[in-house]
Amino acid sequence: MTLTDLRYFVTLARLRHFGRSADACHVSQPTLSVALRKLESEWGVRLFERRRQELLLSAAGARLLPQAEQVLAAAEQLQNLVRESDELTLPLRLGCIFTIAPYLLPSLVAALRASDLGLTLLIEENYTAALLDRLLQGELDAIIIADAQERPGLRTHTLYHEDFYALLPYQHAAAAQTSLCPGDLDAEEVLLLGEGHCLRDQVLVACPTWKAADAQRHLPSGSSLQTLRHMVALGMGVTLAPATALPSLLAQDGLLVARPLRPVSGREVSLVYHHPPSRQHSLHALLAQLHSLRLAGAHMS
Repeated sequence: MTLTDLRYFVTLARLRHFGRSADACHVSQPTLSVALRKLESEWGVRLFERRRQELLLSAAGARLLPQAEQVLAAAEQLQNLVRESDELTLPLRLGCIFTIAPYLLPSLVAALRASDLGLTLLIEENYTAALLDRLLQGELDAIIIADAQERPGLRTHTLYHEDFYALLPYQHAAAAQTSLCPGDLDAEEVLLLGEGHCLRDQVLVACPTWKAADAQRHLPSGSSLQTLRHMVALGMGVTLAPATALPSLLAQDGLLVARPLRPVSGREVSLVYHHPPSRQHSLHALLAQLHSLRLAGAHMS
């Protein structure tokens, strides 16, 4: 007796027709008939009876069918576990943009290390456009980016939303306010991330007057949020930063303060991957860990 023999038996018991059952099992009718006769010989019982062109389960067949179905279900479950185990042993290639990685990945890595999933990551930091290209080329399994647009063949799964905050020197006159409007900062020297950072574009959308100023003269820029943090601390200007970055940007020396913008503006952070995914079990495990995180300043989905 083999699992294939059992599958033939269960299929014929459900469809009650040799032709349709053979098609469903992708074999010829003679092959199906031979396998069933072999099974009946091994078990010493008749599994089916023909009555007026009607195929019926025998009493023995009806008694054995539920157990055969259980065996096939258990075998399928075992195969799924083997596939899942094999898949999770392979590192998942994860891309993340520069303005998310330093603030998300430490918590994610800690959660994975504390879990018993065995999931490992190969992590790449890059700009959004470069990560999307590498994902589409199959060089990455998933990417974490902000304000992702729906694209054919890709699935976008929202992780969290975070607000933007104005980052000011602690002695700045506006630091006494509990919140700020973009117009409150029009007279300030504005500091932005360099070209290629999607956060630069998102900040300019949040502050339209800054966008107009940048069009007239290229505003000063830095290569990272940490660089902008030092520039603000030196009194070179003000900037906007996402909420999840604030614990790192503010905790170092007390030289900066952060104030929320009114009206609220921010960005949506998502995991983007191929659909259907080639690493389904790994991605489900990754998503479960991402949703378990409690990031300061993030409104989790």
